[in-house]
Amino acid sequence: MEVEVISIGGHDGNCLFRALSQAITRNVDQHALIRQYVVNHMTDPHIEEPLARQFLQPGQAYAEELVRMAHSGAWGTDREIAAAAHLFNCSILCFSRYGDGNKYCLQQFAPDFLDFRVCTTECHHDSIYLVNPWGDHYELAIVTTADPPNHSQHHNGEE
Repeated sequence: MEVEVISIGGHDGNCLFRALSQAITRNVDQHALIRQYVVNHMTDPHIEEPLARQFLQPGQAYAEELVRMAHSGAWGTDREIAAAAHLFNCSILCFSRYGDGNKYCLQQFAPDFLDFRVCTTECHHDSIYLVNPWGDHYELAIVTTADPPNHSQHHNGEE
């Protein structure tokens, strides 16, 4: 298995959407369109209430957060990652730093994260891997695997 971290430029608050754009379109230039799709999806009545319930702090207004997020430069959060996983029907795994120190976590946002929170062994979603090791910038990770060796041949002295 090999992991390649793709540097996502622009430390301007758009890095989450640039990383998603790179993963989906293989180009960061579509980040504004990806942001628009995710924010529009967040207005869907089926996911609006679960997103608000899980991710808003007391006193925050969901509609105001959507207006803020619609603007270029607004930093994307777990709420937008969960919405993107649902929208693009994929798992988004995010390795990131949290807290004040060297604490890291690995979060999985499955497409059904808002309903079930965990995938089962029957799930076979495509995955997007995000890396945020400094706590202030998302990068994209590409995970590749080599073809597994052929184990169908038995070694009984013959090569």
